[in-house]
Amino acid sequence: MNTKKYKMVLRKSLNQTLNLKIISNIVNSVLENPSEFEILFKLMSDRNVKISWRAAWVCDKIAEIQPLFFCQSHIDDIVSRTI
Repeated sequence: MNTKKYKMVLRKSLNQTLNLKIISNIVNSVLENPSEFEILFKLMSDRNVKISWRAAWVCDKIAEIQPLFFCQSHIDDIVSRTI
């Protein structure tokens, strides 16, 4: 799936009523396709607050399983948002 299409699918998934099954599906998809992580990470800055918070929630779940997905630039970005 190309990047634009995946971003649209991911935004749609994050915008619906979420449950643990949907979150798990997104997490598993990203773990199986690490290139999708950048798309998810960028959605933490989405204009739609619901999508950005939910993207952060999924990123948190991924960090619990695979913390090495977060490189220094990701960490710097997260820290800069908290200051």
